[in-house]
Formats: sequence, structure tokens, C-alpha cells
Amino acid sequence: MDLKVQALFLHDRLIAGALALDDRRTLEREVERLQKVRQWDFQWAHVGAYETIVSHQLGQVPELDIALVERSLTEGSLVTLTQDFNVRRVSADEGAFRSKVDVDRSIALEGRFSTSHLIGTTGQHEIYGRKRFTMLAYVEHVALDVPKPTIRLRPTFIGWRLGPSIPGLPNLVDDRSEVHPEEIDQFAAMRGRRVTKPDLTAVASMSEDAVKHAFADIIGEPFVPKDWAGETSDLATTRLSIDGTPTSAAFAFKGPGAKGKLHIADMGKRGDQAIRLAQEPVDILIVQHHNQIVPAVRHLMSAIARSSGKQYMVIDGATTAILLRSYNKLLS
Repeated sequence: MDLKVQALFLHDRLIAGALALDDRRTLEREVERLQKVRQWDFQWAHVGAYETIVSHQLGQVPELDIALVERSLTEGSLVTLTQDFNVRRVSADEGAFRSKVDVDRSIALEGRFSTSHLIGTTGQHEIYGRKRFTMLAYVEHVALDVPKPTIRLRPTFIGWRLGPSIPGLPNLVDDRSEVHPEEIDQFAAMRGRRVTKPDLTAVASMSEDAVKHAFADIIGEPFVPKDWAGETSDLATTRLSIDGTPTSAAFAFKGPGAKGKLHIADMGKRGDQAIRLAQEPVDILIVQHHNQIVPAVRHLMSAIARSSGKQYMVIDGATTAILLRSYNKLLS
């Protein structure tokens, strides 16, 4: 499905400065198309054309969360991010936003924008407060090795990343791409079941290899690769389905070797195990762990999914226990 966005703030001059010549020609053609096909006046056709350009750019611009984990974030670079922001009006001419980086809550995000670039009455009213937005922005300043780490951004676009319409709620905005284990047909027996403490203890004592083979058995995947240093996933399969529709997935299993809660630092150097997972030609990227999984890992997987155009799933120890018990695969 093609990505679509709706702009609340759009700094056309800054976006134009980042466009290649081909994009500029695409922009002009899109303005003409919207004027002709939708009979929009030039102003709204201009906004619609830029929304089309931003939609295309988001898949090509680095996600801030990923760049930060990879330690490749630099001043002057163009990044995208989708998360909650606190936005307020500073004056009649200026607005400001603050937040925390999803993958590292110790790092503050901040920036300002000119209210003259807000789009219509929707932009003037919907931009303020605590909201979840997608932003395309230049990195103005990065200060990480200081007592109060801060990243300052200069936005070129603030708005909504539009997901698929939901029956009965055609205007719902949903940028999330998370799949829950209960949605998988092959995991249907776990639906409605609860975890027990003995089962949690049993999962914690299972080796990563035992868990991997248990999942393969449940899925019906006969080809289980041996672990090796250059792998992009621990298990890949095309034998899953959601509501009868075939889908594929790649798993990263994190066993007892990762003690306690699973953090990004437990997923290889600079989180590269999670990032490499996206190299697999599959629909869903899955991280499994025998214990709790901290929110930062889920945020990183969300960013990786957006960047790669895939979906993601996070399976913690409690969900693992329910699933394995449901299929008599729990070693206890």
C-alpha cells in the first residue's frame, strides 16, 4: 500500500531545497494533475503535490531512531520520525515542540517552527497539544555527551502518516505497523489464555535453540538453520497466515544469554541484529525474548518497519509462555 500523508505544517522552501531535479518536475506535474483531475485551486494543489513528494521521501530518508542507534546522526542531515510531541504556541508567529527520543528517553528533542507555514484551519488548530505526528526535519544541533543530551530539529513537514481505513472509521489515522501474535492463524490456540508464574519460570530456563525449534514446530516450518555469525535472522518462514492470507516472517530469538529485560544493547553492536532483520525478504520482522522487552526495543522495531516498508512483532516472555503452553511445547 502506498504511503500517504496529510500536512499540518509544510515549509515548501526547505523541502524544495532538498529535492532533486526529477522531484521538482514531479512536483510540477502533480500540481497540474490535481488542478485538472480534482479541480483544486493552485494553493491546495500545491499543498497536495508537496504531500505526494513527502510521501515518497519518507521511505528514503533515515529514521532518526535508527540513525541514533547506529551513531550516524549528524548535524545538517535530513531525518524522519513518528512519535508523540508536545507542541505549543510561543507567539503569533512561532510554535515550539518538545519530546524525548523514543529509543533513548534520556535525550530531549526540541525545535521551533513558523506558524505562517501551518496549513489551513486544520493546521492552526490540530498542531497544538500532545499529539502523535510524523515529522520530516533537518538536524540543527546534536549534543549527546553532555549532562542533558539534546537534539534540535528544524521541521520541513509535520503531519499525519495515514494508515489503512478501518471499517466504520474511515478518517482514522494509524501509522503503526505492529502485528500481534494472536493475529497469526498458526498461533490461534493462544487466544484468550493467560500466563502463569510456573510457565514464566519454565520459559526462562529454555535455551534459545529450544525456543526456536518450538516455534518452528508450531508454525510447521521444517527448515531450521543453525546459528552462525553472519545471519540476518534466526528463523525465516513463509508458512504463516493472517485470516487465511499467506504472509512471511523473520525471527530474532534472544534467549537466556541476554540477562533480564531485553534492551537495544542486547541486540548486537548498535542494535544491528534488529536492523539486519529487515534485510530478509519477508513481511513481518519478529523479535522474541524469554523475559520483558523494554519499550525502546519496540520503538526501534517500529522505526525499522517504517523504514523498510514491513510490519513488526514483539514477543516477550509472557507471550512466549502462553504460546508454547498452548501447543504443549513448554519444557516443564
